[in-house]
Amino acid sequence: MAEARKSITVQNGVTGEDAKACWIFGYGSICWKPDFDVKKVVFGSIRGYSRKFWQGNKAHRGTKDQLSRVATLVSDDKSVVHGVAFIVSDEQVIQNLKEREITLGGYTTIFTTFYPSNGPSFDILVYVAQQDNDMWLGDAPMPKMVDQIMRSKGPSGHNVEYVLRLAHFSKMHFPNIKDDHLYGLEDALMQKIQEMKLPLDSLMGDGKDCVTYVLSDEELDFNRHELDQERTNSFQYTTDVPDKKLRCLNI
Repeated sequence: MAEARKSITVQNGVTGEDAKACWIFGYGSICWKPDFDVKKVVFGSIRGYSRKFWQGNKAHRGTKDQLSRVATLVSDDKSVVHGVAFIVSDEQVIQNLKEREITLGGYTTIFTTFYPSNGPSFDILVYVAQQDNDMWLGDAPMPKMVDQIMRSKGPSGHNVEYVLRLAHFSKMHFPNIKDDHLYGLEDALMQKIQEMKLPLDSLMGDGKDCVTYVLSDEELDFNRHELDQERTNSFQYTTDVPDKKLRCLNI
C-alpha cells in the first residue's frame, strides 16, 4: 500500500486572529484524508458527545442500495471526542464541505467549544447527523454493523478502510484515549477479515491521498512536559500498573 504523500505540521494551540477564524472539527475520515488544502491544524477535543458509526452513506463509502456506516456524534454529557481542528478560509472549500457533508452526507451543522491539547479553547463548527435524516441507521448489534461495513464500498473506497484508518489515526495521535465503539469495531472487522482470509490491501486502497501529521517543536516540548508531569504524579502507583503494548495497525 502506498505511503501517505502529504505531511501536515500540528500547531501549538491557537492565538490572535486565528482564534476568530472559521475552524472545522474533524472526527471521521477528514482526520486522515482531508479533501482540501490544509493551512493550519490543531489537535484537541470537544465535550458532551460520543462518536458512533450510526450514520449511513450512499455517496462515498456506500451506495443507495448498500449504505455504508460512517461516524457521527451523539449527545453524551460524560463523553469526549478527540480529533482535529482545521482552519478554513477559502469560500470554495466551505461550499465543497457543504456539498459533501450536508447535501450528500445528510449532516447538519452546530457550533461547540474546541479544547486544544495546548492553549485556550475556541468555537468550532461541527457536522453532525441527526436522527431524522433519511440515511440514519442508528445502533445495531456488533455482528450486524460488521456485516454492513464488510459489504459496503463506494466511489471513495471500501467502508472497512474508513473504520480502520480512523482507528489507526486515533491510536497514533491519542494513544491514551479509550474509544470502545471505534476500537470494538476495528477488532471485530479484523477478526472477520482473518476468518474470511481476505487480503487487507484489497480493502484499504492505495493511501495516496492520506496525510501524516508532524508535531511542531513547541507541541513536542509541551507533550514531553505533560508526560514528565504524568510520570511524576503517578510514580507511586507504577509498581501496581501492568505493562501495556500499544496496538497499532500497520496500514
